[in-house]
Amino acid sequence: MFTRLSPSVCVLLTLALAACGDKDASSDDSASGLPCSTSVPGLILPDGALSGDVPLTLNLSSPDETSANVTLEWSLDGESWSPATVEGSLSDLPVSPEGSPTDLIWDSVADLGYAAVEGLQLKVVATSECGLWPKNVVTGLTVLNEEVTPPTCTIALTTPTNPSDGVVTLAYTTTHPDSTPVDVRLSFSTDGGGTYTAADLKTGDCDGDGSNDGPTGVTTSPEGAAHCLAWDTEARINTDQEVVVKLECLNGASSTLESEAISEAFTVANDPTPEPGEVVVTEVLVTLG
Repeated sequence: MFTRLSPSVCVLLTLALAACGDKDASSDDSASGLPCSTSVPGLILPDGALSGDVPLTLNLSSPDETSANVTLEWSLDGESWSPATVEGSLSDLPVSPEGSPTDLIWDSVADLGYAAVEGLQLKVVATSECGLWPKNVVTGLTVLNEEVTPPTCTIALTTPTNPSDGVVTLAYTTTHPDSTPVDVRLSFSTDGGGTYTAADLKTGDCDGDGSNDGPTGVTTSPEGAAHCLAWDTEARINTDQEVVVKLECLNGASSTLESEAISEAFTVANDPTPEPGEVVVTEVLVTLG
């Protein structure tokens, strides 16, 4: 036998079933009466515009929970959300009634690139044994990510004596704000800088300071560190040639070119032919029989 229910009973049953149903995760879940309604996923951010690696502090408080899992998301419009790139664990984070802080780093460049963004939103979603916590959405954030060029080496080269011959000493200085060691590369040109050929270097102490002067592991300083190279010009030049030399400063780790210096033109006088009027004395050894 079936019993017909009155309209008022149907309404009450409908409301009761709706209250017991699953709550839509996208709706406002901050209403009181839910199992986690008194849990608070606090988020502390630096004041002002954010940039680069942003320090964040999650402050998780709940009267009954001891740990929670968290996701951090970002959005430009409040509708489309993406996971934030975070350094630090988001699992099994401490929770206490008074609030337990957890420090994280948000890599804003990884998510937003080098750009200026206004109106950014960050959302903290936490879950624990009681279920889903009320969401915490921070709005109106500004991110200013400007690409920063890392400091590089600069190099200055002194033009050798004109004319020069044989082994030519080249004096130069290397400057770097971080005093990072660098490598240098020497080349020369006989066509005014159109093409360059690698220079042959002599190893040894060319400035008399007691240490080897070579092209690798060259020291730098913010004020400029003085160095020299010994160029064996006779290895490739056996005439009188007007040349320019180029000295390049390379990143010691990646060999990336960071700067270069080019000398003024000077003459390498390696022609063995005597000048007109020059007296050449030749020693002759005579053997008497």
